[in-house]
Amino acid sequence: MKKRKIIMKFYNEKFRLAFLVTVIAGSVILTGWSGSAFGITKKDLRRVDDQGAVEVTVVYLNPLQQGGDSKLLFDVSMETHSVELKVYKMDNLSFVRFDDGKKKNALRWFKPGGGGHHISGTLQFPGPIPDGAKSLQVVIEGIDGISQRVFEWKLPVE
Repeated sequence: MKKRKIIMKFYNEKFRLAFLVTVIAGSVILTGWSGSAFGITKKDLRRVDDQGAVEVTVVYLNPLQQGGDSKLLFDVSMETHSVELKVYKMDNLSFVRFDDGKKKNALRWFKPGGGGHHISGTLQFPGPIPDGAKSLQVVIEGIDGISQRVFEWKLPVE
């Protein structure tokens, strides 16, 4: 009887270990090792420029598993109490620049929401990020007379 208890205990412990390994592996597969699985949040990826009368906030979305490699996505929001923001064509005023000096113009400004003094949307740029790039910048020109607003992220994002 004692031998049977020892054998059952061994199998129960082995089962628990196998179950635990399965749960952990499943969690890793389901999250896809996404940025948020490592604790990266939108707040970590947010950059703010408050020059002049317009506050511009940009969030880099790709580390949150959005956009893939073929496109670079950034949420952009603008807030003011004195400037009409609808006049700005964000896809014409924006480009992404890498530390090697290469630039890519915005492809699209989509999902614009809000109106008047509060506008938000997503800027799309062509991907991928060049091999070996150490940083990327989103540059937005001409909002409220500010020649350039520069938002920078070090690569790889951690």
